[in-house]
Amino acid sequence: MASSIKITGMYSGLDTDTIVQRLMEIEKYKVDRQFRAKVTLEWKQEALKKVEDDIKEFKNTYLSVLGKFNMYSKNIYNVYDVIMTGSNTSAVTIKADYSATAGSHVINQVNRLARASAVQSAESVSVGSQLSSSNSTKLKDLDFKNSMNFEDGKISFKINGETFTFSEEDTLQKVLNTVNSNGNAGVILNYSRLSDTFKIESKKSGADSEIVIENITGTAFGENGAFGIATGTFKNGVDAEVVIDGITVTRSSNTFTIDGITYTLNETTKPEANIGFRLTQNVDKAVESIKGFVDAYNLLIIKLDTLLIERKNSSERGYTPLTEDEKKAMSDEQIEKWEAIAKKGLLYNDRSIRSMLDRLRRTLYATVSEAGISPAQIGIKTGHWANKGQITLDEDALRAALENDPHQVMSVFTSISSSDDASVKYSENGILKRISDVFDSYTKSSGMTLASLGENIEDMVEKIDMMEEKMLELEEKYYQKYAVMERALAKLQSQSDWLNSMLGSLTYR
Repeated sequence: MASSIKITGMYSGLDTDTIVQRLMEIEKYKVDRQFRAKVTLEWKQEALKKVEDDIKEFKNTYLSVLGKFNMYSKNIYNVYDVIMTGSNTSAVTIKADYSATAGSHVINQVNRLARASAVQSAESVSVGSQLSSSNSTKLKDLDFKNSMNFEDGKISFKINGETFTFSEEDTLQKVLNTVNSNGNAGVILNYSRLSDTFKIESKKSGADSEIVIENITGTAFGENGAFGIATGTFKNGVDAEVVIDGITVTRSSNTFTIDGITYTLNETTKPEANIGFRLTQNVDKAVESIKGFVDAYNLLIIKLDTLLIERKNSSERGYTPLTEDEKKAMSDEQIEKWEAIAKKGLLYNDRSIRSMLDRLRRTLYATVSEAGISPAQIGIKTGHWANKGQITLDEDALRAALENDPHQVMSVFTSISSSDDASVKYSENGILKRISDVFDSYTKSSGMTLASLGENIEDMVEKIDMMEEKMLELEEKYYQKYAVMERALAKLQSQSDWLNSMLGSLTYR
């Protein structure tokens, strides 16, 4: 609406602007009250999102297979130290996972390391000492001893049944990258400037590995081929052979696992140059990992419970969201302190959070049927009710349980049910899955609440816009009324001046 000309108290002597502004105060109060309500909902929305973020961070850290401290990893609960003896312990690397058994073993001899099938240029392939100074050179510009001929500007060949086609404009690096990234071909193609040769090696080691090369168009491979490598089948890989506890073991790879023990063969050894190793259970490390999880869980519970019980005291209840006009009269520090108090109690006694905490507390009560014991029997309890669902960890009980049966402790934490029956599923799930399910249920409920808050905020924004528009219209009406009054007074003033002039002229006569 276009604003009319505001005629202030020229004739009436009234401060029209001040009068109108005071008349508008009640309307501005209504708008401000709606604005404060909107900001309060926005703050609550932010607070709920922060709760979701905290839960998500905890889950991603402890309840995800990709988490930094993934508690589903079975290696958390049964940890082994490897103690090696002998004169050449560097010849073999030993690691043990949760499925291993404590005890001593002997590696009597490493007879042979596994090797992949490979084929190399029979001789140097360039005219000089190298094909080019870099792999970014185009194929047509490489200084091959045996010319690389192209058909219609292309070469084509097969490796292990995979067809590769390149243009004469392609670089040597593109050829290498394309071949090496092809998972089906399963080979590594390299060019060495030191030896000025190409080499193709199978990614798979062992006697069963092979490389099959077929030239299709051009002269990359084959007799007088530019790469100096013949076509055909190459199967010259060998299996690794090692004697462990007097038993000869052959494997296609130098790294293999037997009975939960992973062996990595690094070099061969002389006959009877025994390498001994002993596996001992490291209960301390397992306890440390579980304690780290419990501490992080308790911090989250404390943070959530604090949100539930936090509220303003009697002297703080007047702290509400500041309007823009109020902020203009305050410093940034004052605004920050004010809003810190104003935001207190946003989630006081929040029903969804309280329900989540109650359910989390109950996850620790019931027996995990697969393990046959309850969390309390391995030292995992909720403690006194005043702890608000925090876990109390009896390290001595946990240590004893780990020493007695680490797999049972593992089941208490990591079991996951496949049942469709809710009660059976809950009984069979370990505490990690129970906790995760409670978090997921809350997040789903919270998502609905956030969506509802978002709709309410949008409605309030529209309502505030309408109220401000009506307020402007009302302000305009007030100014128009005072303008009418001023015009009327101006007219009266004019009439009075005329009358006075007439009276004056009569008196003069």
